[in-house]
Amino acid sequence: MCELMEKRLSEREKKGVEKGLAQGMEKGLAQGMEKGLMQGIISTLAALVKGGDISLKKAAEKAGLSVEEFKKQANQMNLL
Repeated sequence: MCELMEKRLSEREKKGVEKGLAQGMEKGLAQGMEKGLMQGIISTLAALVKGGDISLKKAAEKAGLSVEEFKKQANQMNLL
């Protein structure tokens, strides 16, 4: 917390700000982990599609996405 903000906030307010920051960081971290996990799943499934091991439809199904959404996300990551 910056020095100017610390001077203007009461102890109760400071604790509230710190709690809010901690909750925000925790939520951001969880969202980042979830996004990274999904990218890993799509990457693995796209490699299986490219290798001819599974169909695009099956890969999308395994990822819990429509074929169009799977292709879109895989193309955004330059996987297909």
